[in-house]
Amino acid sequence: LPEQQGVEIPGLNCATDVTVFTVDRITYLAFSVFWNPICASHNLAAADSQAEGSSSIFSFSNSSASPTVSLVHDFVGISRAHQISYFELAGRRFLAFAGEDEKGNAIFAAPNNHPPPVFVKLQNIPSAMSVSFFVWGGAYLLLARAGSSSSMLMRWTGDQFLGPAQDSTLPRNSAGGQVLPSVYSMGALHIAVSTHDSEASDVHMLLIGSSTSSSKILRGARERVQGLKNPVALKISPHDDFVYVAAQGSRSIAVFRRDTTSGLLTYLPNASYNTDWTGDKARQEFVMNPQLLGAGNGFPLRGLATMEMNGDGSEVVAASMLDSTVVFFARDEYSGALSIRAIIRDGDVLGGRVVDGLAGARSIALSSTYRHFYVAGWLDQAVAAFARSGSSDFVFLGRVKEGERVIDSFKDTTFDLILDAPSQLNYETSWSNGKYPMRLGGNGHRHSFSARDSMHFVVDGVAFLAVASSSVDASSLKPGAVFIYMILNSAQESGEILPTLLQTLHNEASCISLTFLAVPKPMGVVEYFMVVGNSYSVIAPAASLNVYKWSVHDNRFIFHHSPSTISGQVAYVSKVSSQSVDGSFGQPEHLLAVANFLGGESTDVDSVLYRWHGAVNRFEVVAPLPGSGATSIALVMQVDPFRTLVLLSSILPGACGNMSTGTVSVYGIDLGVVGEGVVRLIQCIESRGTVGLHTFNTIDGQSMFAVSQRQSEDNDLFLNYPLYSQNSSIYVWGEEHRQYRLHQVLGSSFQSLPDSSSTQSEKQSFCAASGAPGKTSECHDSTPAIVPGLRGLTSMHYFESDGEGYLALAQSACPLFAGEFSCEELGVPHPQSAVLQYDKANGKFTEMKRLTEAEILRTRGTSSKTQDYVQESALRLNAGRAASIKFVELNGQPFLILSSLTRGAVL
Repeated sequence: LPEQQGVEIPGLNCATDVTVFTVDRITYLAFSVFWNPICASHNLAAADSQAEGSSSIFSFSNSSASPTVSLVHDFVGISRAHQISYFELAGRRFLAFAGEDEKGNAIFAAPNNHPPPVFVKLQNIPSAMSVSFFVWGGAYLLLARAGSSSSMLMRWTGDQFLGPAQDSTLPRNSAGGQVLPSVYSMGALHIAVSTHDSEASDVHMLLIGSSTSSSKILRGARERVQGLKNPVALKISPHDDFVYVAAQGSRSIAVFRRDTTSGLLTYLPNASYNTDWTGDKARQEFVMNPQLLGAGNGFPLRGLATMEMNGDGSEVVAASMLDSTVVFFARDEYSGALSIRAIIRDGDVLGGRVVDGLAGARSIALSSTYRHFYVAGWLDQAVAAFARSGSSDFVFLGRVKEGERVIDSFKDTTFDLILDAPSQLNYETSWSNGKYPMRLGGNGHRHSFSARDSMHFVVDGVAFLAVASSSVDASSLKPGAVFIYMILNSAQESGEILPTLLQTLHNEASCISLTFLAVPKPMGVVEYFMVVGNSYSVIAPAASLNVYKWSVHDNRFIFHHSPSTISGQVAYVSKVSSQSVDGSFGQPEHLLAVANFLGGESTDVDSVLYRWHGAVNRFEVVAPLPGSGATSIALVMQVDPFRTLVLLSSILPGACGNMSTGTVSVYGIDLGVVGEGVVRLIQCIESRGTVGLHTFNTIDGQSMFAVSQRQSEDNDLFLNYPLYSQNSSIYVWGEEHRQYRLHQVLGSSFQSLPDSSSTQSEKQSFCAASGAPGKTSECHDSTPAIVPGLRGLTSMHYFESDGEGYLALAQSACPLFAGEFSCEELGVPHPQSAVLQYDKANGKFTEMKRLTEAEILRTRGTSSKTQDYVQESALRLNAGRAASIKFVELNGQPFLILSSLTRGAVL
């Protein structure tokens, strides 16, 4: 305006700055005031000059003939401001004052509505010489500060402007401002320079003036970070120069360079690991769509859960829940860049082993040497263990899962000191007390430490255990007996069983084998019989086969009869077996098969097949079974043309005269319509060193028999000790040829180790016996005494429990008829006995599965994951000179009962 048309603004003195803004076409003038008496005295009367002025807003109107200015608002108390800045943000109007103290540094805000604007104080800001506003991604105030204070950027958080983050800053306000190093700055300016490069962002600079030193231009560095959606883990490099952020939502790992002095971070997009998912914001939702489980969509970081860095910072390791993977990234020490080195996924094969336990991989732990690492699998409910020998040489060690059987915790240690029964009146409580392992008979009698066979049976709903206890030494003068225990329930809530000695059969001085038979009678009556076979002994040279009948009235067994032998010859038993089969016209037949080892002093003796003759109420001979030195016998039901098979093992060829070693003879039995037995030899199987036979049907319906074989070489003359290194075998019935065929050899894939109580010298002997005759192989203190193969098998027993099939193997390293302590005197320990498990996938026996199918279903609801079923552990039992291991269920609880010639009958 021409000077003569100028308008004096009444009452405004000591103004330092002015800003102009318009609201609904009304112009407003906002003035900052730095009031002092000297300034005020030039224009005010003496009385007025003492009143402190304040910054104000005036409206300006040019609608009439002459312009007019009217006071709209006084900022009472804002009287020491150097500069004023107006800006609009988030639907509001702001006036920011820069001053030296609380009378000059404040921000006022007014709603963005109709005039006149009503400004209300929002906050104080630090003292400054100037303040300016700019937008660069976020909204900022630039403060130039005099004195020794540095200039500052303050960042808008949505409800206030904040400076640099401090300890008291809330997490939501942590993206605050920045300190700008300067000295005596009187002004600062934000400059935005557009570039001609379409791929580059605008360059933003700050000009910081100084009254005492050179001014500065600071260039801004604000990157567009793509990889920080749902961050879940942070790691700092060993030299503190890089920061790594694992982001689940972005399916990426963002890399930042870190200023080690200020701590500020600079995003490094080229060093970060971004997937195809990271930059595709339209798909960035945490979904479980099966169609998104291909190679893309963020693999291998879908469901990124955790991240670790090794000690020297050369690798970063991440785990992904949705991909069930562990990803190894190589890290560049200078650029910080990540590149994939290896990916391990659940179900991969490493070193011939199927990786398991990574489903839902959620956490990683690295050992201090970085030679081992562990992964927690959320969905597998597992911890997987790995080893590595190089940058990409990984070995899967195994995994531990919820519900796994801890094989090594099986309690098998017994207290083997013989106590003096008469001096301990309550000695029975030392074993009938619900504590396991439990030696039946306790430690009060020597006979309790020698069991050759055991048998479980049930009479009228009551469970019993019978134990054949005698010396294996035929020249021993110590008589044996059969001990019968009744199984009672504990009165306590634990449900433990209480075996109680019910009966002792003292006439069975050399008892070796037991079997039980239930014979139905008319009117629903059932008669129960127990058959006891005796081996040769100088104290019991007479009858060797006795049948006992259960007396309901007396609640015990009563001697019933001794079955006749062939031509009245004296025969000494090695094994008895019984079974009820379908006979003519659907009538049941009750068969008893007896293996005879000796006939007088010769092994040239037939074994015998008997059947129960109801008319005369006794067992009668069906047919002789030619053999020579029979060691075991077994019955098995089959299909036509034979309803029944009898398997007989002998140390000499016997009926299979064309063979030079021991045999297993397979006989087909047809009892005929008129009851005359027909026995026909249908197969001869060469089997050296056979001492035991066991027939069984597997859980998937395979008909098999297991043959226990011990000795394949002559005695080791150097040690005067046999090797017992013959591999035992399992045969399966083939319907096509109606014969048995070899199915599995229990060979060197299995291992034997000595009794855990063995001394080092005993372990040396154990190892030496595993070599060829005349050779030794030393075991050192640092090496477990483990030898290949299942040494010295004496018997096998198949059983099923909780939907799984098992094979219990009794082992010993002692000649079959050696004296009670002769083997111990040699200083060679017995091998531990084994329990194997039937693998339903390949029909073979393996070491114990750590997880059963039933447990997989219980804990996971499905059994479709086959690798759940391949993790194995060896179960070995300290059984001493084991004769047999059988499975029994007593009052609904599963037990193994061990018959041992050195430890007795142990439950």
